[in-house]
Amino acid sequence: MPTSRTEVNIVTRNAAHLSMVELAIGSMAHALHVPFTGHILSLNQGAFLCNGCNHSSDRTSAALAAYEISGVAATFKSLSPTNKKLGPMLSIVMQGLLFSFGVIVLGRKKWGQMLGMVLLSLWAFIQPVMTLLVSFGPQQMDQVSRFYLERLNIDYAFAGQTFVSIIALLLLIKVIGALGLVVWMDRANETGWIEWQLRWMRRSRTLAPPVTGIPISPLRGSLRDLLSPLFLFSLILTGLFLLVQKESWSEFIWQSLRPVGVAFIIFYLSRSPTFIKLLKKLAERIGVLKPLHRRWAEVQKYLKND
Repeated sequence: MPTSRTEVNIVTRNAAHLSMVELAIGSMAHALHVPFTGHILSLNQGAFLCNGCNHSSDRTSAALAAYEISGVAATFKSLSPTNKKLGPMLSIVMQGLLFSFGVIVLGRKKWGQMLGMVLLSLWAFIQPVMTLLVSFGPQQMDQVSRFYLERLNIDYAFAGQTFVSIIALLLLIKVIGALGLVVWMDRANETGWIEWQLRWMRRSRTLAPPVTGIPISPLRGSLRDLLSPLFLFSLILTGLFLLVQKESWSEFIWQSLRPVGVAFIIFYLSRSPTFIKLLKKLAERIGVLKPLHRRWAEVQKYLKND
């Protein structure tokens, strides 16, 4: 079914407003390392996607709206004055695709949006694990996980259960919030929603570009990322496992340095403006990304006329 002009305008508006919030407020929150920034922003993104679905004529146009809104917001994220862009860009795109999948499976209305929001909510928990899997390798991660799970079950069962319970509780709280957001968006007055968007747009403009201090080079930023608590903790656990299991010192050194090298490459690319530009050039030549290119142009016109 062809998309109506009203749907196009609403998708463009939502894409523009989400992009501005992500570009200004989201970038500032990431730069200041505000706790749970990614989780809060993902729910904010979900609200925009639900609104797009509520104004779509069928599940296909709703899924396409979610894809375009998320893709344009991720593209705007590449213009962020903060150094780390690739991770947030990946989050926005993947959350949009997961939400679209839920809509395709159960339809554009409440049930499809609920499934989409649950899937969207999971990504912020999955992405750090995916980064560690790429850095350490699936086999090594599996061996380390098995080793420590066995030790926890034998010697520290209570600690292991507490950790799992905390993660499960955080996930449950987010999923409940996401489902509540679907219900709220279904009942929300459109005028009130637009006013809420405009308020955040004004706040975004007062913060854009956010003050983030002296820009950090990709090299320095990558070295700083290697000292992040999550990566250091994983590296220490892996190092202790390799030390216990080692057959030779050369093998121990090699297997210990491998995840550091892989992680450095990932962290460097996530901060490299050259790599971001390369991705944008590749995107212009890929057919599935053409709707994003068209929507990007419409959003730019919308922002100029606003």
